[in-house]
Amino acid sequence: MRAEERMSRRDFLRGAAAGAAWALLLRPEGVTGAQEGSSGPPLRCGLIGTGSQGLTLLTQAARLGRIRIEALCDVYEPHLQRAQKEAPENARTYTDYRQLLDKEKELEAVLVATPPHTHLEIGRAALEAGKHVFCEPPLAVDLEEARTLARLGQEAKQVFQVGVQKRTHPLYRHVLKFVRVGVLDRVTWVRAQWQRKLSLRRPVKNPEQERLLNWKLYREFSGGLITEYGLHQFDVASWMLRALPVAVSGFGATLLWRDGREVPDTVSCILEYPKGVRFLYSATLTNSFEGAYEVFYGSMGAIWVNDTNGWLFKEADAPMLGWEVYARKEKRDNYQGIALIAEATKLLKQGIDPAELKELPTYNPFYTELEAFYRSIREEKEVLCGPQEGWQATLVAWKVAEAVEKGTRVKIEPTLCSLT
Repeated sequence: MRAEERMSRRDFLRGAAAGAAWALLLRPEGVTGAQEGSSGPPLRCGLIGTGSQGLTLLTQAARLGRIRIEALCDVYEPHLQRAQKEAPENARTYTDYRQLLDKEKELEAVLVATPPHTHLEIGRAALEAGKHVFCEPPLAVDLEEARTLARLGQEAKQVFQVGVQKRTHPLYRHVLKFVRVGVLDRVTWVRAQWQRKLSLRRPVKNPEQERLLNWKLYREFSGGLITEYGLHQFDVASWMLRALPVAVSGFGATLLWRDGREVPDTVSCILEYPKGVRFLYSATLTNSFEGAYEVFYGSMGAIWVNDTNGWLFKEADAPMLGWEVYARKEKRDNYQGIALIAEATKLLKQGIDPAELKELPTYNPFYTELEAFYRSIREEKEVLCGPQEGWQATLVAWKVAEAVEKGTRVKIEPTLCSLT
């Protein structure tokens, strides 16, 4: 393409001729680059829980540059020592979260990345200490405890954000607009999966530490695949559909990793949404083929999305969209796909045609959720996943886990869904 042709194309996309729909669909929601428009000093934080999830939050906070981890806490010394090597210089360490909260008066916020059965105790104490709280989901193992923590977060003056990652992910927030403005017409069903071949088991030298380190494998502490991974994908469907499931069915089995674990390594389930919409979900630790993704199907097209890419596949009888002639297109599995690029408007302002990019923008979900946490505090932006959203995601996930455990259909009563 000649330079003058590229310029003409960009001028068109920037101009009014693109129409309101183009502006709506290409404007990213809520989360943008932290270095653009961010203001104020770094947020001084403590990190409670330095296992794999906590370590990822630590490294992404450093990458973000707007959240400074000044204190670390974990009951398992090797995790604490490992995290200290990655933390800013002079970060203090604790083995009791109460000591951290008592001694670190200058901290503004805490990130809670401990197993979910500890979340109520730690979250309550952090809020009472006047800290903003970022809490990994699910909010608890017990639903009453989860609801209590969500209500405490709702009543607090501080920010209480739950790490349901896709709510703060720019690509998912971009896809939300396509669903909401009816590009697919009415969504008729949803399909998703999470697949990875790994055991989730960590080597343990001391048998007394087995459940401490491998808590994800035991029903006392975890719903396994459903509450650790499926939760995020169930929430995407509820968010896009503006509804919660009214009932769920499921079953599971341990097919590969027969090592004494109490949660299945393979699960399948169906979530029933209002108006007859069904969400078919599967997850396994036995195979990695096709990884993780969600697909939303409507009478005029389908949207396939994961943390890296989003694609719109139109039906043959779907009406022409005014902007699609200028969009990036690729063949995927013999279907013509239109790339959904979250920061297309930003790229156009930089003189970059999104359709000509060799590589599409990518986002780390831990980075974007921490960025959203920072902005909600320093810039008083909307909390993109607060107590209500965190509670509902937790509720749905544990109801699915119950259905899988019982191998039956479980209803979700509407009275449970609200915190009020």
